[in-house]
Amino acid sequence: MAFRKLTCQMFGSTPRRLSSGLLRQHKSTFSSPPPPQQPSQFWRPLIIGLSGSVVGAVLYTRFLPTHSVVSAHEEKKPKDERKNEFSDLSRRQKRFHDFSSCEVHGQVVMTPYDFIESLVDNKPKLTRRAKIHVTASDVKRIVDATPPIEDGSPTFFRDMHQNGIITYSEYLFLITVLTKSDVGLRTALKMMDINGDKKITIEEFRLIEDMINEKAACDTCCFHEGEVVDIPHTTLCLHLFGKDGSRIVTYDEFFTFMDNMQMEVLELEFHEYAKGREFISELDFAKILLRSTILTKFEHEEYIDRLRSRVLTPRGISLDEFKAFNVFLNNIDDFIVAVNMTKMSPGEDLDKKFFKRAVAVVTGEEIEPYVVDVVFSLFDIDGDGKLSNKEFIGVMKDRLKRGFGKFPSIKGFKGFKHCLKKEIIKANENK
Repeated sequence: MAFRKLTCQMFGSTPRRLSSGLLRQHKSTFSSPPPPQQPSQFWRPLIIGLSGSVVGAVLYTRFLPTHSVVSAHEEKKPKDERKNEFSDLSRRQKRFHDFSSCEVHGQVVMTPYDFIESLVDNKPKLTRRAKIHVTASDVKRIVDATPPIEDGSPTFFRDMHQNGIITYSEYLFLITVLTKSDVGLRTALKMMDINGDKKITIEEFRLIEDMINEKAACDTCCFHEGEVVDIPHTTLCLHLFGKDGSRIVTYDEFFTFMDNMQMEVLELEFHEYAKGREFISELDFAKILLRSTILTKFEHEEYIDRLRSRVLTPRGISLDEFKAFNVFLNNIDDFIVAVNMTKMSPGEDLDKKFFKRAVAVVTGEEIEPYVVDVVFSLFDIDGDGKLSNKEFIGVMKDRLKRGFGKFPSIKGFKGFKHCLKKEIIKANENK
C-alpha cells in the first residue's frame, strides 16, 4: 500500500488511472500498429521500476535491521567466554571450585568441612556459587583453633569443621595421600627430604606440593587475572609446622597424620550408610565401592542386582572389615605387580584362592573370607567363580581415584563392542 501511494504521488495519478492507461495500451497492440512512443511514455515504466526498488530497499533496511544479528553475537560472547573459562578446568579443579565455600585474597579455598564433603558426596548439599570472604579476624581465629600435629587424631578435619583454609595445592596433596600406597608415600617422603635426615621442613613440604601441582593450572581456580597469592596460614601448614612454620615434622609423625586422614574418610563413608549400627549391608558396601566410578547408571544397577540375587544369607560388613579392604585398594598397584609377576597368562581371570594370597602378600594381612565372597559376587559377571582382571582392577582404581581415574582401554573388536554398548546405554538413559 505504501508503495502504491508513493508511486501515485511521484507521477500525479491514481492507481485506477494507471491501470486504465496500461489496459488501453495493451488493447492497442492487437488492434493497430503502435504509434511512435513519446519520451514520457518510454521513461515512465523504467522510473516506476527503479522507484519500487528504492522504496523496497528503504523498507527492508528500516523494518529488518541486520545489525541485530551482530549485536546478538556480541551479547552472547561474554557468556560463551565464561563457559569456555569453566570448560578449561580439569575435573579436580571443577570439583574443588564446586565444593569450596570461601575465598582469600581473591583465591577460592576450602574449609576442612568442604574437603570432607567433597570426598564422601557426589555433589555439594548446598550450592556454593557465592564464596564467603575470609577476613583477618577469621584468619586469627583459625590460627588459634588449629592444634599441633602431636595432638592430631582421626577426627581432625571433622573437629576443625569450618575453621580452616585449604588451598587447591593442598587439596591435590591430600587427594594424593588418600590414593597412594604406603610404598608410594614413602617414596614421596624421600623426595621431600632433601638432606636425608628423615625429617620434613616447611620448605621441603612446599617442594613436594609444587611437584604434585606441576601439571595443574592453579591460577585457573581463582577465576581472575593475576598471579596466585601465597596464603601462609593454611590449616595444613599450621597443623604440621606451627604458627611460624619453624616446626620440623618427623617421618613417623607424617605417616600418623596420613593414616589418621585415611581412617577419618573411611569412617565417614562407613557411618553414612551404617546409620548408627556397627555394620553396613552388603549392598551398601557395594554402593560405596562403585560410587564415583565411570560406570553408567544402567551398569551400576546391573552390579547391584547381581549382588542382591547372589547374597542369600547376608550378615553385613563391619568397620574393621571395610577398612581392611580399603587398605588393599590403596595398595592395588602393588597387587597388579604381584599378579603380573606370577605365571598367570596376561588377561587370565582371578580365582578366590589366588586373590586372597596376592592380597596377603601385598598388605601383610588377610582379608575376611566373607568379604572376598561378597566382592566376587559383585564382580563375577558370568558366575564362574572368577574375576575379570581388567574390569575389576579398572573399576577399583577408578574408585580409588574418587572418580578422576581412567578406565583401562579395550582394543580390537572387543573394544568396539564395549564402546557400542556404552553408547546404546547412554542413548537409552537419555530418553
